[in-house]
Amino acid sequence: MRRKPGQLVPFEESVLAVLGDRELHGVAIAHELGMDRKSGYARLYKALRRLETDPGIGGRLVSRWEESERQNVPRRRLYRRPPPSQRGPKHREG
Repeated sequence: MRRKPGQLVPFEESVLAVLGDRELHGVAIAHELGMDRKSGYARLYKALRRLETDPGIGGRLVSRWEESERQNVPRRRLYRRPPPSQRGPKHREG
């Protein structure tokens, strides 16, 4: 599917819908979308990066690293939607 400038593709809309008002890490998002490693984690992480940083559609997600209190447990990046007031005028959804 070809992207129109400033518009989301259906997969990106699904990612935002799964998040709602929650904060989730990438694997949890993938599971809620019914994905597994074979069905395209790479696709998900590319979409998450675009939703956070892409000049045309960025700002729809923010992320942070979660530190584990247990040793030898890797950090996880948590994603959430910012409040509408922090998305900027062109990113507000009606």
